[in-house]
Amino acid sequence: MHPGTVASVHRVKEHTMDTPGSGDQNSPAYAPPATVLALAAQGDARGAPVSATPLPSRIGRARTSPHCVTAVCKIPLWISVFFDGTGNNRDADESSHRDSNVARLFRSQGRDDSTAAKFAIYVPGIGTYFREIGDPGNTTRGMAFADYGQKRLDWALREVDLRVARYPAGKLKEINLALFGFSRGAALARAFARTLAEQRASGNVGAWTWSNTGVPLRLRFMGLFDTVASVGLPASADSVLSARIAAGTNLGRALRNRSTRTVMIRGVGPRPAPVSVRGLAYGAPGADPTPGNPDGHAAWAGNLRVPRLVEHCLHLVAAHEQRNSFPLDSVRNGNTYPGNCVEMVLPGVHSDLGGGYAPGFQGRIKSHDAALSNIALRIMHKASLDKGVPLEEIGRFSWRGLDQGFEASPTLLEHWNYYMANAGNGGRPLGQGILAHMRLYFAWRFQRIKGYASGNLIPDEANIRQQEQHDARKEAQMAQELAQLKRQVDLARARSSAANSILRDMQSPSVYPPVSRQELDTARAKADEAKRALEEAEHKHNQHQARWAGVPAPSLSNIYVYDQQLLADARILQSGPGFGSIGQPMRPHYAALLAAYEAEFVHNAGLRDQKIIDFFDRYVHDSLAGFAKDATLPSDPRAIYMGGDNEIPYASNSGQEQEPQYAARHEPALSVG
Repeated sequence: MHPGTVASVHRVKEHTMDTPGSGDQNSPAYAPPATVLALAAQGDARGAPVSATPLPSRIGRARTSPHCVTAVCKIPLWISVFFDGTGNNRDADESSHRDSNVARLFRSQGRDDSTAAKFAIYVPGIGTYFREIGDPGNTTRGMAFADYGQKRLDWALREVDLRVARYPAGKLKEINLALFGFSRGAALARAFARTLAEQRASGNVGAWTWSNTGVPLRLRFMGLFDTVASVGLPASADSVLSARIAAGTNLGRALRNRSTRTVMIRGVGPRPAPVSVRGLAYGAPGADPTPGNPDGHAAWAGNLRVPRLVEHCLHLVAAHEQRNSFPLDSVRNGNTYPGNCVEMVLPGVHSDLGGGYAPGFQGRIKSHDAALSNIALRIMHKASLDKGVPLEEIGRFSWRGLDQGFEASPTLLEHWNYYMANAGNGGRPLGQGILAHMRLYFAWRFQRIKGYASGNLIPDEANIRQQEQHDARKEAQMAQELAQLKRQVDLARARSSAANSILRDMQSPSVYPPVSRQELDTARAKADEAKRALEEAEHKHNQHQARWAGVPAPSLSNIYVYDQQLLADARILQSGPGFGSIGQPMRPHYAALLAAYEAEFVHNAGLRDQKIIDFFDRYVHDSLAGFAKDATLPSDPRAIYMGGDNEIPYASNSGQEQEPQYAARHEPALSVG
């Protein structure tokens, strides 16, 4: 396919952990290469419209590299674009050590250098304050529906154009690009790659040029952390219960209602609802916990296929994420991986890969080098260096204090290596890989639930409660400060409105006698000054709001709610399929859940490996408890889209079109350190 065309793609949604053999046995295996998984030891474009054509180069001679001494020397241009995740904002998060892996990778490229023609562009996460495009941040439309996403893409393209335009085409040896993204930022990176392919690239594979200038164009690397689109109505919007939870309905009651819901069939009687536990657990592989039309692929997220313009794409996938509101967009196209993509499944939930959890939240990250997300960061950093991205090496960062954000303690690495040796390091289809992680997760969770009966609390519960109380006090303080800033905004707006009103009255032709030019100029200056004061007041308010929005919500009580619901769901499975499902097989994801439950509660032979228990206790967060804004059951599989958004279970595909090169990729077990 030529990059200037848009393919009509049949989108397929996969619920990976519900396919035969714990996933999609007919699909190609994801293949983490050993060189990637082996960690190292150590202009103003605000409001400017974006053209479908690039900006012309500036007249004059480009500054060249110190090594260029001849008049005909050409230089390579490097531009890296970093799209942060939903709710992640570098400026707001750094002081509280909640900055994401995308923000840390951005800093690791160092300062822009126009002489060396090396630039980094940072795009704040969707739902956060972004002054340049007019996004105030922390809005419902931004956080829930990805509002201002297209404006972010337009702004990023304009910024790339501005940097390319600094150098006459005759002075450029080639234009090199790298893209990074987390969560919706990963979706933005993929959409941006398609925009570049369709609007800026000419030629074909191996011979791309920048917009018919003849300058070679290479999109060398795209690094993605757990792509989630959820643009427009997300998949979780299918459930009425999600809306009720968002409106304040009791979480436990809402989960129980969904778990046991029935529907009345005329002439037959009550049957399990499609989204109930029994409705999902039995039948042909491919359970769908989010049935219906919303799929989260509206507008700019309508086509997230990785174009051929991208030379190398590495996608890190969160093995333990389950939330209906965070469905994964795999880089796979149906049954096959594009030849330029590698997908790697890593332990943890969404932000355990992309970063952004506050230190101490849920008793995890007790030191800067104990964050599970640092493993994913180091993997991505090394992969970027291997593909030529001009990031600085660990231990040589020019950004003060950045080394701490990349460190992984010997204890973390020891636990990681041990866990991965038990879960497996790849060489399997995506679904089988995820299910291998979920088996261990369910075994750990039931082991912990059983401990409640013996009086065992959640590990570090006292410290978690203390941390939540501290966060509550901090939130109350910041709310007071935010209210004061809001009053200042209101006052500045009133003054600006008054100044504009005076100016309009003075400009009215009905005013007699007419005001002098000097009086009019004075009034105009006062109106301009009042406008600037309003803009500054709004800026201070939105900056503070961005920091306030990052205070973690309490989750300890929610952990117990989800634990009890998981126990109830397992008992439903143990009691059998019920009417309507008799004779149908149990889907692999639910079979793994039931096996873990019975091993612990029936056979007294559950998880006893202390290193695996410690791994989950110390490093893996509970994203369900920290979110609690939709009707996701703790027994749900994660929904995964592969190339699109049609809600057809991936397992219904024949699997006969797999690429042998991917099906044959089987890597040995690897360790990091």
